[in-house]
Amino acid sequence: MKAHTSWTLWQIMNSKHPSYSRPLGQQRLVRVLHIVENPRTAFWFFRSLHKQTEAQCTLTSIGDTQQAADKLHHQHFDAVFVHIGAQLACHLADIALLKHWASHAAIVAIVHDTDEYTHPQYIDALLEAGIDDYIKAEDINTPLLPRLVTYTVERKKANLRLAAITQQDSTTGLTNRSEFLRLCEAQLANHYAPSRNTAILLIDLDQFKNINDTQGHSTGDKFLHHVAARLKKSIRQSDTIARLGGDEFVVMLPDMPDIESIQRIAKNLLDTLSQASNIDGRNLFTTASIGISMLSEKNESCELLLQNADIAMYSAKQQGGNRYAFFTRNLQVAASLRISLETELNKAIANNDFFLTYQPQINVQTGDLYGAEVLLRWNHAEHGEVPPTTFIPTLESTGLIGPVTDWIIRNAISQWQQWIQAGHIKTSQHLSINLSPKTLGHPDFKAALLDLRTLPTEQKKRIHFEITENLFIDPENNIDNLKFIKECGFQLSMDDFGTGYSCLSYLKHFPLDCIKLDCEFTRDIINNPVDLAITQAVINLSQDLHIDLIAEGVENEQTLTQLKAMGCKLIQGYFYSKPLKSSAFQEYCQHLKSC
Repeated sequence: MKAHTSWTLWQIMNSKHPSYSRPLGQQRLVRVLHIVENPRTAFWFFRSLHKQTEAQCTLTSIGDTQQAADKLHHQHFDAVFVHIGAQLACHLADIALLKHWASHAAIVAIVHDTDEYTHPQYIDALLEAGIDDYIKAEDINTPLLPRLVTYTVERKKANLRLAAITQQDSTTGLTNRSEFLRLCEAQLANHYAPSRNTAILLIDLDQFKNINDTQGHSTGDKFLHHVAARLKKSIRQSDTIARLGGDEFVVMLPDMPDIESIQRIAKNLLDTLSQASNIDGRNLFTTASIGISMLSEKNESCELLLQNADIAMYSAKQQGGNRYAFFTRNLQVAASLRISLETELNKAIANNDFFLTYQPQINVQTGDLYGAEVLLRWNHAEHGEVPPTTFIPTLESTGLIGPVTDWIIRNAISQWQQWIQAGHIKTSQHLSINLSPKTLGHPDFKAALLDLRTLPTEQKKRIHFEITENLFIDPENNIDNLKFIKECGFQLSMDDFGTGYSCLSYLKHFPLDCIKLDCEFTRDIINNPVDLAITQAVINLSQDLHIDLIAEGVENEQTLTQLKAMGCKLIQGYFYSKPLKSSAFQEYCQHLKSC
């Protein structure tokens, strides 16, 4: 049925009933939408509203809910009256749709006098579906109607004001998570079109924790507010932006013409967020990782899209951050495997499935054991020994690296002491234990060090904690932890020397006792003159600074001979031995002593 003509009650009241006239500037205009099939009913409602209401209002009558959707999309209404009853346009299921289309309007049901539609249970169902109030059809021509219009519209405005408080993030002023989910579901329910794209962009700030830790949470909150303002300026008016919590934001991009348009927006957001923010006279920097998921089916939920965007965001962050990534099924499989791996790792900790291996480090001048590097291994009940490259990153990302490192330290040092007491190794020989950057500052790690302070001083001097140059990305947060290691009497070694950040600068500022030259340089010194020159320079540097140097990854006699000729004294690699289990390492030490 076609829409009826819109009747403006204010215009009629002015022309026919001057006594009802109100200057527009003194009273707010109330806009009413009336959904009704029968033109006679529409006119009857118009007359009743005209007769009973003295407020300034306009009345627009429309034929059905689909036509109402178009009206509500283009015009603002304060109240929507819809008829409920036998053979009438609006059914119970339509109420929920009206709730989406008219989120800022009060929805009032006109219930006709039949047993089914005036039953209290049915009224409850209408209220649950989303109406704000109801009126029986026979009460339309009574003073109840004007009071209902005034009351429901004012109550709706009050509820909206309350919602603005409860649905807004207090730090940034953006929409919060719960309200974003509601808006997102409404968008997906009403605007799905296969020819257009709806995208969810999940934005996570890289290294924001450093700002909170170094500048304080008050500065961090100001920074988040600044980020929110930048994001709002970088998107369209039709887009929806929210803060999910912490340093996570989300943007919904509806009605996008193609993937390239989404990519352009993502790149623009990355560029915007990488610029300096001046907070209280300080220039603060951060980048972002963005995960993008696309609406592919009409029945997809916003929660699912957020979950997929989170998977994609994790991929972007794993690649170094400051980039975006689209969700793919392969990423979903990887995420499922990662979750499964987390579960298995928790079981491994509980079942004591981890074990330690020791790779010998040899003094090539004397042929004696200099020490050993302890390495973590996992013996999976079903899959056997799992490569450390598979599970170490997951230990780090889940925070399990803390308790696992504590277990490594306590068991490795206990084993080392047993070997010293049994005479298998000497007190002067060194034990090296790897530390993840995420281990530093962990309560378990500090507790372990405090417990070990009772070890003999000479023994502590032979225990090296190996750090990597990646730790120096954030030196301010780590320097105190490194000093704590030294204060406890232990040694510091830098692993993978030459592959990370500003290594020469930190040799000057950090009291390192040993550096380990990465196999990236030693592997091809026979054939590559550049690797040869770098290796010789590092050897010379270590000698001038009186720092021990261990060349890693030595696998053949040619490389060993070349390193010895260049003045390298300490070697670690498969040429001498692979990492060995405890019993095999003990036999290796006995063999060295007998040679």
